[in-house]
Amino acid sequence: MRVRVTLVTYASLFVLLATVGWSIALLVRLRDARLRALTGLLAAVALSRVAVLVDPRGSWAVDVSVPIEELPALGISMLAVLVLALLDQTLSRATGKVRIIHDPLTGLPNRIHFMDLLDRVRQRARRQAKVFVVMLLDLDRFHRLNASHGRSGGDHLLLSLAQRLLRCVRPEDTVARIGGDEFGILLSLGRGGQDAIRVVERIEMQLREPFRIGDQNVFATASIGVVVSETSYDSSEELLRDGETAMRRAKVSRGGNTYEFFDPAMHQRVVSKLQLEADMCSGLQDNQFRLVFQPLVSFATGRITSFEALVRWEHPVRGMMSPAQFIPIAEETGLIVPLGDWVFREACRQGAAWQRAFPRESGLSVSVNLSARQFQHPHLVENIGNALISALERTGSVTLEITESMLMHDIESCIHVLEQLRGLGAKIHIDDFGTGYSSLSYLHRIPFDALKIDRSFISGADSTESSRPIVRTIMRLADDLGVEVVAEGVETTEQAEWLKSLDCDYAQGYFYSKPVDADAATRMLETQAEANGNAMEWRAAG
Repeated sequence: MRVRVTLVTYASLFVLLATVGWSIALLVRLRDARLRALTGLLAAVALSRVAVLVDPRGSWAVDVSVPIEELPALGISMLAVLVLALLDQTLSRATGKVRIIHDPLTGLPNRIHFMDLLDRVRQRARRQAKVFVVMLLDLDRFHRLNASHGRSGGDHLLLSLAQRLLRCVRPEDTVARIGGDEFGILLSLGRGGQDAIRVVERIEMQLREPFRIGDQNVFATASIGVVVSETSYDSSEELLRDGETAMRRAKVSRGGNTYEFFDPAMHQRVVSKLQLEADMCSGLQDNQFRLVFQPLVSFATGRITSFEALVRWEHPVRGMMSPAQFIPIAEETGLIVPLGDWVFREACRQGAAWQRAFPRESGLSVSVNLSARQFQHPHLVENIGNALISALERTGSVTLEITESMLMHDIESCIHVLEQLRGLGAKIHIDDFGTGYSSLSYLHRIPFDALKIDRSFISGADSTESSRPIVRTIMRLADDLGVEVVAEGVETTEQAEWLKSLDCDYAQGYFYSKPVDADAATRMLETQAEANGNAMEWRAAG
């Protein structure tokens, strides 16, 4: 018996069509291939059931029993699609969570996950009174590899390094990528300093093998900071901070390719350094820096021909500080640039005052040391030119001292800068000569006026014969190049006489004078001028 379509039929058809529509929607958004295949199968089954309900001739007349028989299949189809939708949501959330806590390049835990694990281990260690180890690893000179091999080459090295680091630890340990080329290693609870050393040794062995990037073998080294936890740590950030401190010390103090255990004194040095940096900023604003001057004496005339300007810091709490106490920090932080500008302007100002006070001292000049960061500053020539124009009137009345190691980074650029500086009327001295890594093949191309022999060769000239051949060689080299020679660190009569016998041009050192303030230097010039006047009067009377 045939009847017209019933309410059950309508409901069955609606359920089937909803199942098909939902399946299609899932097919579009599902990422898992297996889920997509199962959803497609359910959609096909649902479509096949539509044919049961629809008359082949196109009418909606159906057997009354058909919809009722189809209800279990329809329910199962709907339930299956619902389960698939829920499963997809669960997988999506799980995948998203994995992406949030893992590094996308290496697949290792990222900084967020590492800090969470570190916090859990720290709390367990406190409860159980046990130690654990945190290690921070940073590749040495990674930026150079990125520059030469590109970002893809750097990424390939980081991925290979992550795999090698996993071989160096136990399954219960954690290796994470903290950021950039920095990795963190968390050794499990109960492992101490000796375990850390063994892991470091394994890492060093892994790094002895080259990394293959394209068709090239690349070698890499790393600096590692090690922290053996104590129950006194109140946060994971403190542990990570101390690990970074130890790692930076291994990189900076030892030149990398080594490891360093953290000790509380390191943190104190960092705090002290930060305080000194802040004090230096205030000192520049409050005019706390002072210049002292050490004379250069001509062997030919015995007269002062120049003063080297040296900076001192009159710290309100620490007292008078030598450059060795603050110049390295100024170099590292970049404060050496404004400090160096101040030194140059003040030295030029004092030099101009001496020019006006002693017009007969036509060859009198002042010399100023340039740091590496100053020398690389893009406005160096402009700043020096402005200072010279506003202060000194005589050409050649200022000397700029640079170390030979500063010239070797980009020789062509350095030559161009030195030519510009000499074009402004400045003389160029190469300071601390003999202690750097200059190339003699470039030395004849560098525009300079004098070599300053490092004090280590002069002060050792009395006690050992090994330094004397070096000094004689430098003297011959300067003679061949047609430049003058200044000997630093002259402290005894014997040293002065020996250098004079070698036809050295100028000397500087405690034998003549320690660095003195501007007033004392002025008195030296007054005495010299008075002696010179008496000599001229004596010659005129004769």
